[in-house]
Amino acid sequence: MVANPHKKVLFMRHIFLPIALLTVCLSWAESPEPAEVAERVVNFQLIDANGTSHELYRYRDAKAIVLFYQGNGCPIVRQTFAEVMRLRDAYSEEGVVFLQINANPQDTREEVLEELDDFGVDIPVLMDERQSVTRALGVTRVAEAIVINPQRWRVVYRGAVDDRFDYGTRREEANHEFLKNALDAFLAGEDPDPARTETKGCLIHIRPEPEQVSYVHDVAPIIAEKCVVCHAPGLVGPFALASHRDVAGWSRMIEEVVLTKRMPPWNADPHVGRFANDWTLTKDEEHILLAWLRAGTPRDEGDDPLVVAAAEAAAPESGEGNYAWTLGEPDLVVSLPEPVAIPATGLMPYEYVRVSLDLEEDLWVTATEIIPTDHSVTHHALVFVEFPPKYRHLQRDVKGGLEGYFAAFVPGQGADQFPEGSGKFLPKGSRLIFQMHYTPNGKATTDQTVLGLHTQRTPPASLLDARSVYNNRVQIPPHAEEHEMRASYRLEEDIILQGMWPHMHYRGKHFAFEAVLPDGDRVPLLSVPRYDFNWQILYRLEEPMFLPAGTRLVCTGAHDNSAGNPANPDPDAWVGFGEQTFDEMFVGYMVYTLVNERPEDWVAGR
Repeated sequence: MVANPHKKVLFMRHIFLPIALLTVCLSWAESPEPAEVAERVVNFQLIDANGTSHELYRYRDAKAIVLFYQGNGCPIVRQTFAEVMRLRDAYSEEGVVFLQINANPQDTREEVLEELDDFGVDIPVLMDERQSVTRALGVTRVAEAIVINPQRWRVVYRGAVDDRFDYGTRREEANHEFLKNALDAFLAGEDPDPARTETKGCLIHIRPEPEQVSYVHDVAPIIAEKCVVCHAPGLVGPFALASHRDVAGWSRMIEEVVLTKRMPPWNADPHVGRFANDWTLTKDEEHILLAWLRAGTPRDEGDDPLVVAAAEAAAPESGEGNYAWTLGEPDLVVSLPEPVAIPATGLMPYEYVRVSLDLEEDLWVTATEIIPTDHSVTHHALVFVEFPPKYRHLQRDVKGGLEGYFAAFVPGQGADQFPEGSGKFLPKGSRLIFQMHYTPNGKATTDQTVLGLHTQRTPPASLLDARSVYNNRVQIPPHAEEHEMRASYRLEEDIILQGMWPHMHYRGKHFAFEAVLPDGDRVPLLSVPRYDFNWQILYRLEEPMFLPAGTRLVCTGAHDNSAGNPANPDPDAWVGFGEQTFDEMFVGYMVYTLVNERPEDWVAGR
């Protein structure tokens, strides 16, 4: 960032802002009544101005957590920065974590970073762009400090940092150091006194609550579109949301998973790339849903739309050949030859099952869909093509999927409809190799996964392919919280990038794709600030991107092998590369179409 030669002058102007102007800035809107101190702080997840994910409950090992509300341009915030930084430096060695939150709708990430740079502040600012967290915390003004006890998730103090500032006046020194005294008392095992003071700071423009929210007309359609696709009878969701009664009964849980961004499951940073399959709640949808939940889930007159929506989405009654194909009946159905027995407990190695197809002619596949007969134990399935001798030049080493795949099933990814005009080659004489990963769940069962193929006989306009950028040199030390990883792949021909799919295991923390063009320009493609192994997602670009030969696809990320990672199987272990979930991987799949090569020429090896 370019240094500001007038920074000192600007800082002095901020410090000695005229009283009249200060009064105007702090009187933009009439202040509402102060919110009550929250008895318990709900968990939440936000991305900071640098694109890093922060989940409140991941700081459970801290002695205390301080949240300070930042807002660009507010004189009191700017003048309080130095004291907040001083306290952060003084108490960090005692295990106190300091974070900032910005809920101003007018502040962008770039502007916040510039403000922090101007004032020499390096405390992360979590961007509450939807203001959902700010509403839950009951904050109405910037410059408010909140001290949280992470052992009980209770607020022990909230209010001003000290009493130096009032509207139109300021003291050179504080008579009462509220935040410091609160931290001293809490760390000494005492209750802070006072536990609440009045915050003096600029008002945050909080979006007004909707005057009236209808379950039938407003809420049920959101649930039907964004939730019922998984939460219907017989589908992957652990419970159904098939009526108002169901939604009301799960209301507290719904609020929690929305605030923590666990549901709907989508982990991409909205500021990096645009994706066609983004199923997150829009700002309006989240605002409506949370307002209705806070209002006590009222039910208005009219038929319940969820009853019909859930019935239409529900899995059909189990039976031979009776599958819930989302793309319609496929042209070819391939099943595992025999049911696979999954024990109640224990660790199952990967099952590799070869299936002959007995095709009478060469086919081009335009869509695939894999359906396990028991979702509860099927962690993932990858399918590879074993080509006949005539096409041996097309064969890739399976390598557990590191060199690409033909079809895939992972949690969070359903049917794969290929881009229009593209296809994958499946010649006569081929066999399929199913790589099945099962995870016993306490109950013995069987699975006989099926693969549905939509096909055509003539070559498509373009060839669809999948390769990966990977690093198998994985050696993660015990208790490493941020073990950085990097991998790259140089394109040998022009492609049109269609989508990306990051893959790690339980210790995966964050993952990003970047294209380094032949001229040196760097283009961010995808950022997943909080990787979740439970949801393996192929992020499909809204506008596929041309990448010329010579481009390097670079993947960067990190693993978290610390005890603070709730999914970590064993923080005391050294972790290496491997297929099992207690091992680790670092793989970035890229799905693309070839630009200058006709499918029939590719098949012939020309």
